[in-house]
Amino acid sequence: MSGIPGIRQAVMRNVLLLGVAAVFLPACQSLMVTYQGATVHSEDRIPLVAGVRQSGAYLGPDLAVDYQYLWNQSELDISGAVVFAGSISGNFSSIVDFHLSLVLLDAEGRIVGTKLLEVTSFGDPSDRMPFSERIALPPGVSGMAFLYGGDAREGGEEGVTTTFWHYPITK
Repeated sequence: MSGIPGIRQAVMRNVLLLGVAAVFLPACQSLMVTYQGATVHSEDRIPLVAGVRQSGAYLGPDLAVDYQYLWNQSELDISGAVVFAGSISGNFSSIVDFHLSLVLLDAEGRIVGTKLLEVTSFGDPSDRMPFSERIALPPGVSGMAFLYGGDAREGGEEGVTTTFWHYPITK
């Protein structure tokens, strides 16, 4: 009989935790970052040209993205490489985390979607980081932009770390 009060107490605790989660989880969801409908600064927008393979270079504060793409209205085939600027490659020995996303834009520069590009997320900052993706596009896409963020480190696990990013988005 001594086990029943313990079980009852455990059930009550779990019900209470579930109730607390039900109250606070929707509030946390509203804090999730979404860029849908926001605009990208005009200097960061790259207009897409249909039907012919295009190439270019995006120059951000911390890196360059050399890219090639072929756009056929419903699909974008994009490849290229990230090259870190001297502020990163000349001062740090490793990239410990990195993400590069392609932002899909409508004719007014509003965001209609984003796609995280598969790029090596760590390594030597003096090495090129290649990527290649085929992306199904939502309707209305006519441009793109890049956004990125990461961490670079000098001196091993206990060394100096810096965080760098570029999010060219305005509401």
